[in-house]
Amino acid sequence: LQGMGLVVAREFHGEENHYTVRLPSARIVHSTMPSHAVFQTGDPVRVSVCIPEVVIFYQGRALGRGKAQAGPSPSEYGL
Repeated sequence: LQGMGLVVAREFHGEENHYTVRLPSARIVHSTMPSHAVFQTGDPVRVSVCIPEVVIFYQGRALGRGKAQAGPSPSEYGL
């Protein structure tokens, strides 16, 4: 999946930056990037999703993990 987004917040956490990004659909997604990847609030960014592994949590407890399978179409994420 890929599309465009707008950085609406950035928090520095040592070795990582945590970003809040608004998609054209107005949905909000979150991203964690290495600290040397610096985007400012208001910067347009390309958004893509690559999920090599999925971990399922329920009530704070990991229930299982495995390789990611094909998922929803990009349009379902507003991309």
